[in-house]
Amino acid sequence: METKVHDVQAEYKIWRSKEHPSMNHEYLECSYCGSLHPTAALELLKKNVRSSGADWKYGWPHKFYIQAAENGRGKFYSKHLHDADGKTFKELSDIIATKLGIRFELDEEKLYYKAPYHGYQTWFGTAFDDDAHKIPENT
Repeated sequence: METKVHDVQAEYKIWRSKEHPSMNHEYLECSYCGSLHPTAALELLKKNVRSSGADWKYGWPHKFYIQAAENGRGKFYSKHLHDADGKTFKELSDIIATKLGIRFELDEEKLYYKAPYHGYQTWFGTAFDDDAHKIPENT
């Protein structure tokens, strides 16, 4: 299955690691950037796995981390929303908005986002580092 978001030929395939077998999973990833396929991202987010935003180094929410294996994280690059069919796009946009606070919309071929503020990030599910995201008990 090919992806249409890169300037080079790329396809989705299941990634396997001999060095890190605990990170192996059965989800399709882009052979160029490693992004999960939109249907894989949606399937994982529906399971309430850990997920979080990433930096905005390109000036917009370009990537999310999604737990794809018991001891590892997958990633979903927002531009891969272009590879989703209409139904998957809507479901994935809705679940990202609900769990991570950023909504995506597609107008013609252009991808737009709405976030509470520039640089906004949050996480959903069990924290990746239990101490780093601990909520004080007195709040």
